[in-house]
Order: sequence, then C-alpha cells, then structure tokens
Amino acid sequence: MKNRFCLLVLFGSAFMYGQGCSDAGFCTIGAMQAKELGKNDISFGSSYERTTNEFNVLQQFVQYHVQLNKQFSLATKVTSKYGGNGFIDNFGLSDWFVSGTYHAKTSNEKVKWQYTLGAKIPFATPETFFLDAEPSNGTFDVIAGISYTNHAFQLTLGYQQPLNTITTKDGVSFKRGGDLLLKPTYLWKFNRWSLQPSTMFIYRIAEDEGTFNSNFPILFDPAFLNGKISGTDGLTINLMADVTYAFKNNHRLQLIAAMPLLNREQIVDGLGRSFVFQVAYGIPF
Repeated sequence: MKNRFCLLVLFGSAFMYGQGCSDAGFCTIGAMQAKELGKNDISFGSSYERTTNEFNVLQQFVQYHVQLNKQFSLATKVTSKYGGNGFIDNFGLSDWFVSGTYHAKTSNEKVKWQYTLGAKIPFATPETFFLDAEPSNGTFDVIAGISYTNHAFQLTLGYQQPLNTITTKDGVSFKRGGDLLLKPTYLWKFNRWSLQPSTMFIYRIAEDEGTFNSNFPILFDPAFLNGKISGTDGLTINLMADVTYAFKNNHRLQLIAAMPLLNREQIVDGLGRSFVFQVAYGIPF
C-alpha cells in the first residue's frame, strides 16, 4: 500500500532536539509521528546527536507498525544508544516503546483524529549520573497523545509521565519531571519528494529532583543538589525539518535535521541536544 503522509496540528516523542525526545521518546510513536503508514510497515534508522554537555551520541532504532483494522493500529520500537566524550563511553540497548492508536471516524476523509496510549520500558538502569552517556535514563513512562490532521496541516498534543525514581551506582537518586508536547507540522509534496517543517514546544511541567551522596562530583551549583533542581522545568522549543523520498516500490528514505531555538535553564536528564541528524528507511508491506 502506498505510503501516505498526513498533517497534524495538535502535538508532536523523539526523537529529537533541544530537550530531545531521543530517550524520552514520545515524539515519534503513534499519533505523535507525522506520517500515515500502510497496513504493515517496518522502519529502521540511526541518528548523530551532539548534547548540550558536549557528548557525541549515536542512536539506532527499529520500529514495526501494524494496522489491525480501520480504527486501530499497534506500534512497537526498540532503540539502542552510544554516548561518549572521550573520557566516558557507553553503548547498549536503550528502551522498548509500545503503543496503540485509535483512528476516529470522520465525515471528511481529509480530516483525521488519532488518539494514542503507550509506554516506554527501559532495558537498562543508568550506572552513573552522566546520563548523556547512558543507554537509557532508566524510567518507566506512560505516554498519551492526540493528533488532528486537516489536509496538509497537523497539530499534535502529547504527554509523557515518568513513573519511577532511578538510583545510579554512583549514589544519585533522580526523578524526572513530566513533559507536555505541542507540535504543529505542515506538509509539502513534490512528486516523490516531501518536506515537513515543524516546531516542537516541549514543556517540563515540574522540576526534576535529585539526591546526591558526598562522593558525587559537583557538576551543578550546590544550591541545586538534594531536592528539587532549580531551572529544570520550563519550555524548550525545537525546529525540525523532515525530507522524505518515496521510491517506486513505496519504500522511503527519510532525512531529519533538528536544533533548539530555546532550551530550559538546566538540563540534567541527558536529553539536552545542540543538534540532531537522522537517517531512516521505511518498508511498507
């Protein structure tokens, strides 16, 4: 089935940017991804990312999507990650994402409403609080999203809530705040090419919390330690461009670039990004 693209104007997981969704993940599953896929679709890809703490990150993913019927679809994604800065280097499986999406019936085929509920399950617990280099941030998360599509415009609204506090081997207990996402997207198609620019507004609704032992090196202002970490809540704004080429067999090659326009004052959860470049390949069947 030919790969079709939709727009959405109410929300937008992943992968990306400023405060990236690369580990948080809710920007690219279910209703939060700005593509309408065929009955079955498998995609895989890799990204190069530079964190705000000067770490180099390579992310990899494999994702499978199945349309059960006109109203329901399921998706699952497995990710892995390398992170390093020359002194600290780490690689491993990151997280498993699973989601279900309800595609509501509408009287206008150009207008679509989608509702997604999903979860992020970590494959690993961080060994250190240098989370930029850890394969996963170690949290079990609940993810919910809704998207509205009207012709070439899409608006997505999403929410991701971590459920647990992580404790690393270097003596840090850390609780990440929840994130609210708003993502408007617009689609231009040129024969087999498509261009989708978007802006991602990610709001951390509560400050992160941390408890540090006396042996942990002071990476932040001491006033931020042992309790709520000041400046970790607030708004991040990311700019993203998605260029996709659809081959005659409906396979697709996707290039994504993203960068932050505005960052939160303090990003200690390993999700801060200076830029992201991603290459992905999709196969509908």
